[in-house]
Amino acid sequence: MTVNAADYYRSLDDADEFFDNQLFATDWSGASDADKEKALLAAARAIESLRFKGEKTPVFNVIYNSDGTLKAPSPTQAEIEAADATQAKKWPRDGVDFSATVTGDTVQTLFVYATPGTTGNVTITVTIDGTAYTTADVAFDAVAAAIQTAIDTALATVPNYTAGDVVVAGGPLTTTAVTLTFSGASVAATAHSTRPVVTSSTGFDGTLSSPSGSATVSGECPDRVFFAQCEEAVSLLSGRDPRIEFENSRLSSDGVGSSRVSVDTTTGQQHTAHMFTSALAWKYLLGFLNPDNNSFEVQRT
Repeated sequence: MTVNAADYYRSLDDADEFFDNQLFATDWSGASDADKEKALLAAARAIESLRFKGEKTPVFNVIYNSDGTLKAPSPTQAEIEAADATQAKKWPRDGVDFSATVTGDTVQTLFVYATPGTTGNVTITVTIDGTAYTTADVAFDAVAAAIQTAIDTALATVPNYTAGDVVVAGGPLTTTAVTLTFSGASVAATAHSTRPVVTSSTGFDGTLSSPSGSATVSGECPDRVFFAQCEEAVSLLSGRDPRIEFENSRLSSDGVGSSRVSVDTTTGQQHTAHMFTSALAWKYLLGFLNPDNNSFEVQRT
């Protein structure tokens, strides 16, 4: 399964919470949100480059509708093989990221203000398929219906968007969180894990919440896979480079003065051989992997 430029497993808020309970996490807490997202994306790509045990969806389900009719004109053998090769693997997993294969709606949350304020306007930015869309000014104490209208207007240029494809509930942000449920066909598969953002606009005299939003998805990946992603991400933020780590692991001996240390490289370090900088991340993943003939392969039924 390919991880695209806007996909990783859980929200940035979830990763922040993970590191809130960890020692030696200053490399994470001291990084910007942008760098944290880069590290999470790099970790997700490393994990997705592995092959996990579990069944693939039958090719029948890729080619045919549930009633047995073809989803497209009769496919060639090459098209069937291509469908088999590209379909998403299971962990076995409950649902993975914000791609078209996820089951369930993406739900994003806007939190109440840190200080409610008494007047002014705010704007709300959401991300669809990697593109940010920002509303016009809405009153700082707008109810769900007003926010719904503003979001529908902002997303009007999204291909095939229909008003209500994003369902707004809750609010106003002075007292109650607002939830944005991306359930319509135009957005359900493309609302990514980028945080929704509330931005102060004309005359707002309150204080925004920090962080201003989060993103979750029904059927998250298993905890240990998420932990592995976090551990690899913080390892990358600490400045470790998987290419350099791999080269270092090939060192067979090192001599200093009259002392010499030999390193057995016949077994290698699995995590560096697979371009992971964190051995702890690798330990979290081992239970999901299926070694066969010194490689990782997907089990099929």
